[in-house]
Amino acid sequence: MSKLKPIKKSVVILVAATLIAAGGGFAAWKYFDTPPLSRYDALLQQMSTQQIPSDPQGRVDLSKKFSGLTPKDIAFIRWRDDGSFVAMFPTYYGEGSQIAGLLYTSRPLQDGDTHLRESATNFAQQQIGVGTYENLLLEKQINPNWYHVTYHMR
Repeated sequence: MSKLKPIKKSVVILVAATLIAAGGGFAAWKYFDTPPLSRYDALLQQMSTQQIPSDPQGRVDLSKKFSGLTPKDIAFIRWRDDGSFVAMFPTYYGEGSQIAGLLYTSRPLQDGDTHLRESATNFAQQQIGVGTYENLLLEKQINPNWYHVTYHMR
């Protein structure tokens, strides 16, 4: 009987490790998942002509016309002085203020659109502000107008 206990313990540890790994894989998939970008076309068209209002903090309520496009039916927008805009569409909410999402820029990013954040290890990362998220990290460029972004995910 005493020989079964170490085997049961090993099985429990193996099962727990497998579940943790699967959970981490799922989180990573959700973190970098890119839904079909065409699903945002109608909203972006209305944003570009300012048919979709935002509050003073840049929040855009999607619940009436574009329900289900983001997990909480909210997007964020920032207008530039030249009439172009940047919009952020959350795709994942983590603990606290953690967020991951997609960033759309109506024109390719230029100098002055982003700022650098230098870490203690002298690793510089580009950041951009949209709505209430002033320091979104540009994680990965998808195409000239789309990026994966995160906020406090590391």
